Amino acid sequence: MKQRNFQVFAAITVMLLLSGYPAILNSTNDDDSTTTTTTLSELETRTLYNEDAASGYGGKLAVVSGGRQYIVQNNIIDSVAAQKVEYETSTGNFVIKEHTGSSASLAVSFPSIFIGNNNGHATTDSNLPKRNGAIGSLQTGWTWSKSGVSASADFLPLINLWFTASETGNILGPEKWLEIWMAKPTSHNPSGVQIASNVNIGGSLWNVWKDGSNITYVASSELLSVNFDLKPFINDAIPRLTISDSDYLHDVIAGFRIWSAGAGLSSSGFSAIVN
Repeated sequence: MKQRNFQVFAAITVMLLLSGYPAILNSTNDDDSTTTTTTLSELETRTLYNEDAASGYGGKLAVVSGGRQYIVQNNIIDSVAAQKVEYETSTGNFVIKEHTGSSASLAVSFPSIFIGNNNGHATTDSNLPKRNGAIGSLQTGWTWSKSGVSASADFLPLINLWFTASETGNILGPEKWLEIWMAKPTSHNPSGVQIASNVNIGGSLWNVWKDGSNITYVASSELLSVNFDLKPFINDAIPRLTISDSDYLHDVIAGFRIWSAGAGLSSSGFSAIVN
């Protein structure tokens, strides 16, 4: 293991087996509800290695973009996988430099950036958790690239919204989720069944899938860059009897669910402002 002059949060990430949906769980002490605010003193490193956290799972480090705080996470799900993520501390932009491990069913990693609070990590200025009915807007921007990615790569670029029925912070995983798929992988469908087609939200068309209290919006054509308000997605989901007006939004996450060959994927310009 290389000598590196930085301090890193180490967190074990495990799988919440809901349609291959990765939840970031604090397996060090699941009964400890203490939330640690990730501070700027942890901004010395520019690389997340899989060995930086216990048992081969990826860690989390704070970044600042546009004067606001976000958290970048390596988030290796399968212990046989390895991944290296390089990122910019001033923007949160990151690129997957190395990736090994593959699976045909469950994703092996979920490198991502988020605002909110979960598993002992919280951003300082996210205005979360917040009740859905009290959210006025949720302006979100994100750009991703697959330039240089292998033709055999199997991945999904997406934005996740995590909800629970309680305002209490430091959740371990979502009770409900809303996913926004920027592109649909050839070999993978959302969980549940498709309930609507070509729904116009934010100027783009979406196919809608529902699985109990969880809902997924799949772009009808690939979107490499977005800058839109996520509140209309929440508003659309509520009458579909998934999330409710009284549920609380805890986290907004953007990244890549990877089944294989993720090296070369990159994320830039992520921002999420909750009003």
